Parts: sequence; structure tokens; C-alpha cells
Amino acid sequence: MIQPTQFTSGGETFVIYERGNQYEPNTHIAVIKNQTRVADFNLVKLFAKDGVGETYALFQSAQLSLGPSRKGFIAAFRNIGDGAGTLFVLITESAGNFAVSWQEGAAQAQFQVRQGGAFQLWNANEGDECIWCPHHYDVTNFLWKDDALKRTSHFETKHLLSPYQYSEKPIRIVP
Repeated sequence: MIQPTQFTSGGETFVIYERGNQYEPNTHIAVIKNQTRVADFNLVKLFAKDGVGETYALFQSAQLSLGPSRKGFIAAFRNIGDGAGTLFVLITESAGNFAVSWQEGAAQAQFQVRQGGAFQLWNANEGDECIWCPHHYDVTNFLWKDDALKRTSHFETKHLLSPYQYSEKPIRIVP
């Protein structure tokens, strides 16, 4: 996947590529500027403490506004097994340097981009239920503040919700 962005003057290109095989893609996110790779992030290394990353492939990505003068690139990766796991990676730029500002592993999840630098992560609370049955969802609210996503609140849905409405579009821009 190749996605041009406009973080810096002249722009740059995010490239998501795989260095592994069909069973363990070993996915990377690279940033190319002026025909030079200026950053490269490996999912396996980013999620090493969780022991995941090698079996995830790109599902969706987007450039988003974090604030009046701040942009980000978010990518959602889906587990190639049962498809229930989702990894999110948010990359930002400061003074020409690109860095992972936030990363999260979740289940049948959706990252919602809302107005005014507000974000929500909807994460299935699977419990002992079957993977693709309706679940309660843990919803975490974030604000972009001081160059980071800051958790502001959290709640669990009262009703069981179908995971399909979230997992089929893991990044959602809410008008």
C-alpha cells in the first residue's frame, strides 16, 4: 500500500510492505521523503511485549487531523487467522522526524476520529463468549494533548453489540 501524505512541505509517502510470507507477513510501515526512506517501523518489534505482530496484515489506513496544525497517519492491521485481532499504529512527525505516537492491540475494534482532536477506541470485551458473537464493548475516549493521545474516560456499553459493525471498518471518521 502506498499513501501520499502532507505532513511536511513537499509531502511524503507512507508505504506498508511485507517482508515475510503468507502466514507471517512481517509487516512494516515506511516513510519515504525525497526518494529516501526516513523511517521504518516493524509491527513485530512494536508489539514485541505482547507477542503479536507477525501474523497481522494491513486492513485500513488514513491521514487524520490531530489538531489545528498537527497531522497523523493511522493504520489498522488485521490478524490473518480468525480476523478478530486488530493492531493500531499512529505515526506523527515533529521537526522532520517520524515516530510512533500511539499503538494499541484490540479485538474486533474501531478507532473513531471525532471533531476537535477527540478520538474513541471501541474494543470488544470478548469474555468467554464466542469470538464473533455480540459483545459488550469497552469504549475509551482520548484527546490529542501535549503531542500525545491522552486517555480521558472509559465506559462499557450496556447492550451487546455486533462486532461486524466495528471490525469491518476499523478506522472511522465521524463527522
